[in-house]
Amino acid sequence: MTSYNKHFHFNHEVLGDLIGIARREDLVQFRGIPFASIPARFRQSIVATSLPASPFDATKPGPACPQIDLPYPAWWEGPLPDYGLPLALPEQEEFKCLNLNLTIPREALDKPHTRKLPVLVFIHGGGFIGGSQSIQVGGREIYDAYNLVSTSLNLQKGLIVVSINYRLGPLGFLASSHLEAFNKKHEEPVGNYGLHDQRQALEWVSKYIEGFGGNPDNVTIQGTSAGGVSCHIQSIFPQRKFQRAICASGTIPSLAAQPLDEHNIYFDNLCQQVGGIPQGEDAVAFLQSVSPERLVSTAPRLAYRPVVDGHWIPSQDLPSILSTIRDAPDIIMGSCANENEFGEVLFGSDDIRSVSPADARPRPDNIILEKAEHLLGANGMLTMQKKPFPFSHPSVIQAYGIEDALQQPGRAWRSWARLVTDCAFGIAAVYSAVAHSRRWPTSNVFLYDFQATNPFEKSPHFHGKANHGINDLCLFNVAEDLVPERHLEDWRGAVAQVQSVWTDICHQKLPWGRFNVSIDEELDLKKMGPVFVFSNGGKKDVEETLEDALSAGFPEKWSTVLDVIQDSTSTT
Repeated sequence: MTSYNKHFHFNHEVLGDLIGIARREDLVQFRGIPFASIPARFRQSIVATSLPASPFDATKPGPACPQIDLPYPAWWEGPLPDYGLPLALPEQEEFKCLNLNLTIPREALDKPHTRKLPVLVFIHGGGFIGGSQSIQVGGREIYDAYNLVSTSLNLQKGLIVVSINYRLGPLGFLASSHLEAFNKKHEEPVGNYGLHDQRQALEWVSKYIEGFGGNPDNVTIQGTSAGGVSCHIQSIFPQRKFQRAICASGTIPSLAAQPLDEHNIYFDNLCQQVGGIPQGEDAVAFLQSVSPERLVSTAPRLAYRPVVDGHWIPSQDLPSILSTIRDAPDIIMGSCANENEFGEVLFGSDDIRSVSPADARPRPDNIILEKAEHLLGANGMLTMQKKPFPFSHPSVIQAYGIEDALQQPGRAWRSWARLVTDCAFGIAAVYSAVAHSRRWPTSNVFLYDFQATNPFEKSPHFHGKANHGINDLCLFNVAEDLVPERHLEDWRGAVAQVQSVWTDICHQKLPWGRFNVSIDEELDLKKMGPVFVFSNGGKKDVEETLEDALSAGFPEKWSTVLDVIQDSTSTT
């Protein structure tokens, strides 16, 4: 390789001319390509059929969707390597934010119809209130697919990676009876605008990726956190345009859809917060007149939730949802061993990201209880509970050691963080895998546990932990040059393992056996498996059972929660 980051001109047979960047001799990136238009606020997006200019400048990030400012961990700092690409931070624009990035092997562009490569579509997380495909840490896009696609070429298993934006907060997920009538008036689906944006991005990929050398009949989607929830929801869409879904640290139960009447309450509150509807004015028209900055600033600070629309998402309960659909794609689910670090950030003081775990302190009890109630109340596994969770479940209280901290959670805030995040991520993934396996006993459902740890010392609270989202840092690997020498061997092995497995999945090679669960009513972790384990150095791989895969103490805790959920299911 003799040069980096040169402009690259390409003519797509349908879309026309684009200018991208050749990151190396055999790899090209296009950024900010519009995949859909938004006719008006609270309208469903429409797939783009052309580029806004010819040639279209795809050398810089496209606009991000309006959102609140979510603090993101400062994983690293340091100069870009010689092949690095300095990029400006994108502006936020409501009606131009639906754009995508492409990272493509040069061979696919040179002969787009000769060799059609598998496609991976990445959906970012952020609680449905924040995030974008272009998030930067220390001047580097954390979802830059340069390293991942380079690895796929080195493995001789070329891959095209697509990342997308979608609407967030009230612009993407506000719902009410007023909006339901508004959408029906325009003869379009009701609400869940951000999810429909994702669906339109997948439609765009299906229509146009072949012209970039991709195979529209071999598409895998992947997301983490709210991105994982998104992938799971996309998997139940009846006209889906992909074959496999990887739901990382997020499944449908993690952020279950709310009924419309619950959304109505928030809609009315939001109208009051932004000034109240003037007498005689239509509520939708009023909110359409409010600035996007003012509107998104009212978003909840933790997460937004989709709406039960009666069609795509018919209910809150996953087994009930699955009973309404005929089949599902291959689906891979899993979580990280230290998801509780995410909960500790929520429950901890403002400086928790920058101090050592020993120096971290909790927020006031009322704030912890409020945040815990918000997250547990959003959990689709727990909505079926007839009694308050966890307060009316002694076995769970004892298993997590919060007997003396029910009303004063600050006394055991780390245990509370473990309970809330176990329910949101790890247990939710197992519960979802069980639901899929029982709905389709011969379906391709796969489970993993991510145990590789964070090597970046600039964020001491996460350093040395398999924290929430560490799987994406491994997958995209944009800062290996900033990994301390003492962690480098472990990091490289973990990265190689993750990138190899994800690439194999995209090439229709599933690297471990499908998940099986006992046919009896008891959810026994000793009878569930196999489970793939991602580890430091890539030294572990497959464990026969979930109990074998999990760290000490986890099986007992998870079994207790699953027993409570199973008891509720059997009595409803």
